[in-house]
Amino acid sequence: MSVTLNNNFQQIKLLYETEIKHLTNDLRLTKEEYETSRRKYFEIYNKLAGINEQLQEEIKEKKQTREELAIRLRYEEGLANYSRTLMIVDENSIPPALHHLLNASQVSRVYIFENFEEKKDGLCMRLKNETCAKGVTNQMDDPELQHIPYNRDLKRWAARLAKRNSIIGVFEDFNKSEQKFLISRSISSILVIPIFVNEKWCGIIGFDDIFNKRRWGEVDIRLLETAGEIMGVFLERKIAEEKLIEAKKLAEQANQLKSQFVFNVSHEMRTPLNCIIGFAETILNSQSIDENRQYANTVLQQSDMLLMLISDLLDMAKIEAGKMVIEHMPLDLYKILERLYNSLKVQAVQKGLELKVDTEKDVFRYLVGDELRLLQVLMNLGGNAVKFTEQGTVTIKVQTVSSDDKSATLKFSVMDTGIGIPREKQQDIFKSFTQADGSITRKYGGTGLGTTIACQLIELMGGLCGLESEPNKGSHFWFTIPMEISSKAKISATPLKGIQSVPSSFMNQSGFILLAEDYPPNKKITLMHLENAGYTVDTVENGLQAIAACKNKQYDLILMDVQMPDMDGYEATRKIRAGKSRNKNKPIIAITAYADATSISSCKEAGMNDIIVKPIRRDSFLLVINKWMPVQSGGFKYNHAKKAGKKESRIKSAPMDYEKAILEFGGNKSALDNVIKQFIENMDNQISVFKNALKSNDIEKFRTEAHRIRGGAANLTAEQLAAVAENMEELAIKGNLDKAGACMDEFEKEFEKFKAYIFELYRN
Repeated sequence: MSVTLNNNFQQIKLLYETEIKHLTNDLRLTKEEYETSRRKYFEIYNKLAGINEQLQEEIKEKKQTREELAIRLRYEEGLANYSRTLMIVDENSIPPALHHLLNASQVSRVYIFENFEEKKDGLCMRLKNETCAKGVTNQMDDPELQHIPYNRDLKRWAARLAKRNSIIGVFEDFNKSEQKFLISRSISSILVIPIFVNEKWCGIIGFDDIFNKRRWGEVDIRLLETAGEIMGVFLERKIAEEKLIEAKKLAEQANQLKSQFVFNVSHEMRTPLNCIIGFAETILNSQSIDENRQYANTVLQQSDMLLMLISDLLDMAKIEAGKMVIEHMPLDLYKILERLYNSLKVQAVQKGLELKVDTEKDVFRYLVGDELRLLQVLMNLGGNAVKFTEQGTVTIKVQTVSSDDKSATLKFSVMDTGIGIPREKQQDIFKSFTQADGSITRKYGGTGLGTTIACQLIELMGGLCGLESEPNKGSHFWFTIPMEISSKAKISATPLKGIQSVPSSFMNQSGFILLAEDYPPNKKITLMHLENAGYTVDTVENGLQAIAACKNKQYDLILMDVQMPDMDGYEATRKIRAGKSRNKNKPIIAITAYADATSISSCKEAGMNDIIVKPIRRDSFLLVINKWMPVQSGGFKYNHAKKAGKKESRIKSAPMDYEKAILEFGGNKSALDNVIKQFIENMDNQISVFKNALKSNDIEKFRTEAHRIRGGAANLTAEQLAAVAENMEELAIKGNLDKAGACMDEFEKEFEKFKAYIFELYRN
């Protein structure tokens, strides 16, 4: 177009110059000719003016186009640098990226505000990053910009921004409340663009001019809105990378914990195995019956530790695989607590601790639930309480939280006066593979699995668990479980207080038992327990032989291993039940290494009456046998312990009941004797502590020692000594140290009687 206009202009100019020359040379023009010529000249002039105006307009358009192109190129270069900078996902990438936008947009300030919720003011924003032009003051240190509620002056902004609309305009374009905000920041013109992260409005990127009332062009708006979208993508990547880093960190921590766990498990398994192997070799080479008895007790204890560890590992695997099944069977809560007390008491006595098991009056005795898992949880928490307590008391308490005609929610509390747990470590106690402190493992042992399993079992039973603890003062672990009330339930009129161990005896007529077991060591152990108890036993090695034996002879009871060659125990039981032998309706008890719901169900479906879980422990094994054997006159009586001696029965009002104490210690005479020896040794020192406390008028020290002696004496069934210590403790609690001190003579006399009794007992 410009070339055509230029050519026309040159032609008209030439014509105009020719006519002027002709007019100048020819002076003989008429008036009419002159007017005609003048009109031609004006036409030429107007054409020239029009062409000139077109040229100026074209020049202006070209200049504007060049300026727009320059702005666009500046923006595109700025956005390219901005995007390139944000490719590095790091908080430090944001300031230089904003600087590129500042150069591209040529504004006074570029900034990012992030949204946050505040209870009082609702949705607010705060300044996170800002870049300013030369001569403009940075606002990052302004505290007012760290808390700007939208609902104060910027309600309209919040509504538009949440819908992905930008805020654009000069000062006069805004309402009074918005102008108030703009004045406080000296803003003449502003462009605010929302930032969305994962489809959620999380903040803004803003551009303002404090010197000019800048009108934002289409290029400004479109390209800067693109910058807002890029910032949203950057923040999404940043959040994803932070999550990835956190996940990696957690995975590394988990691997470290599992590595430590494997190390702990290896140590915990090797320790009892080393003892078992070592003492087994010693027993083989020893000729002393007493020594062998002590070594055998140690082997038994270490075997229990190893079995408990293996059980924990199997339980953890079941729980993580989602295969742990919770039973719903009738149970006797008192029997569970009694078993708990008897299991914990030996260790408590050995450490000089007082062990209490109490229930409130309104606790139902007969309930429906998983007896095995409930006892497992209580054993874990109670065992830890005893393990981590060096002196004082371990208390296990049961109370009713709520109840109706069909169900009750019970709260079980396990309280101790032990080492306690720091607050910052308490949240880790219920996590897998962790203990509160690495030094705990080194000092006390353990894998960190027990409490985790206990908590997960509680959750599987529909309950909740928690803890309260203070270092050096003790811990209180608690859990609540909803349980159905059994049809035979009744409220206990007298709650359990300090459960005592019940003597373990089995009154049975010598009977005939068939034992079906293929593994020689298991057969030998089972046969030994049965024959020592007075039973006559026939043995077979598989189900086929068991069926044949039942056809030829009548038995009082059949013990059936479930896994045997040729025919397993399940099939053999079904055939015996379906046959016509005299043993068709006799009790059949399964022997199995599995105690899960599936195995128990399979035993019942096959027609078995009960189940004994390997490894076989003599006392619990004979209890089951006693349960199913018919009782007749002239029965056999099995006791855990031998009588202490003839002399003991001749002592009137003996300072302790030695036979009862042996039963309390589960028949472990060696353990009892060690505790008695330690008790006497400690007592000589404690009497000195008593006397020093009296001299220094230290009531609390006197009370503490009396409390410890009271618990230790009671655990040894030294009731008279325990009663004097209790009296001294109560007087000290009342602040009457003089009267408490006056009891010292009586206390020392009782202690001398106790020592004399023990010395005479051992001499006989």
